[in-house]
Amino acid sequence: MKCREAKEALDRRTALAFDEADALALHLRACPDCAAVARTRRLTRLLLEVVTAGDEPSPYFMARLRARIGEATDSPVAPRFGIRLLVPTLASLTLMLASGAYLLSPPPPSPVLSFLDSPAGGSEAFSFLGIPRPTHDQILASILEEEKRTP
Repeated sequence: MKCREAKEALDRRTALAFDEADALALHLRACPDCAAVARTRRLTRLLLEVVTAGDEPSPYFMARLRARIGEATDSPVAPRFGIRLLVPTLASLTLMLASGAYLLSPPPPSPVLSFLDSPAGGSEAFSFLGIPRPTHDQILASILEEEKRTP
């Protein structure tokens, strides 16, 4: 038996055939590396058995678990129903209030008029050219005339 075959035999969790067990025993006596691997695996298995011994659950564990699960599912449904109803209601109310505030807010001023009223508006351009600054009515009239001309 070769080292690779011996390690595969040690890795198996099933019982070895009689001939294979004899060949493995002969190989372990002749090969110190494989013997050390076998000894380490045997000690690890024994340690795991000692550590996990006595960790079996109580025979009444499943009965107690089922009883607790039953208690948890018997809780009242009303609080969850209230939350399920409250969240969409508040979202709808918020949307309606925001829409109302938008619709009832005054319209923004015309960008042309706000530009002309600003300090950087047409005052410098008009004074530079020597043209008197037009009034709001004149500006609106020129805009209306331009709209009439365009088809």
